[in-house]
Amino acid sequence: MKKDKIIKVKGLIIGKTSRRKQVRDKERKRKSMNIRYSDDKNIEIERLVSLFKSVEWESAKYPQELQLAIANSHSVYTAWDGDKLVGLMNALSDGVMTVYYHYLLVRPEYHKQKIGATLVKMMTDKYSRCRTQVVI
Repeated sequence: MKKDKIIKVKGLIIGKTSRRKQVRDKERKRKSMNIRYSDDKNIEIERLVSLFKSVEWESAKYPQELQLAIANSHSVYTAWDGDKLVGLMNALSDGVMTVYYHYLLVRPEYHKQKIGATLVKMMTDKYSRCRTQVVI
């Protein structure tokens, strides 16, 4: 296997993208092409808890309350890789004047695939007519 040429400049190492990084980037891109988005608020409790635990959020310790909170949100968008919940964003709103964006979570192993950005775009598009939009 041919090695990439490495150049050292004032303590910095500059070189071509490593083969390992190329494979990692290709795998991320492949994963992101399989992501499906949904606005269904009926999410199995185990899937919610698993997502919240993956980002170490306290809400995972209160599964019943968490499921109820999500179900009672004004809007919820989720991201799925097959049957695995990999991202979620919810909104609390009067639907006219004000919207509060509360949760935005993406499993760490799915970062850098624009899942969070897609969820935010979907949500802000939905509430584009609200005069006040707040992230809490």
